[in-house]
Amino acid sequence: AVGPSSRIASAMVRNIAIIAIVGGVALAFFLGFLLVRTISLSLAQAGNVASRIAAGDLSGSIEIRQHDEVGALLQSMQTMQNSLSALVRDIQVVVNAAVQGDLSKRINISDKQGFGKQIGESLNQLTETTDAGLNDVMRVTSALAAGDLSQKINKEYPGVFGSTRDGVNATVDALTRVVAEIQQIV
Repeated sequence: AVGPSSRIASAMVRNIAIIAIVGGVALAFFLGFLLVRTISLSLAQAGNVASRIAAGDLSGSIEIRQHDEVGALLQSMQTMQNSLSALVRDIQVVVNAAVQGDLSKRINISDKQGFGKQIGESLNQLTETTDAGLNDVMRVTSALAAGDLSQKINKEYPGVFGSTRDGVNATVDALTRVVAEIQQIV
């Protein structure tokens, strides 16, 4: 037979077990809440960083406080932001030089890849074409100023550069005809 003290001891063990289970479940819910909150805040920070970068704001600092998947994501975003900032600086150097009439600057594409390399190659091609076209125009107009009508632009250029070539060459042809007519008269 089970005595009253056994029943009390059994009830006490049962109550302690229930309290331990309820406490364990409450602790699990609390820890789960903290974990979800931490992940949500970290993902929100990553989302804010991505939104700033997508809007063209490369000036913000990215704080990396954790060393998990979200920290790795933020590290990648920081690397992307730094690469984009460097590309923007490179472009500004070339454009500012071109605005000042110096078409010799180029973007170093040896350390670029993907779209950064494509943008660098395109800007370099633009400055090379512009530089070559303007140098051809300067060469022919300098020769004209010196009375030399033998110079023309022979290189093929696209668009407005080709139109400029055609205009300069037409000017040389017209001046050559005028000089020939004057020589016939004299």
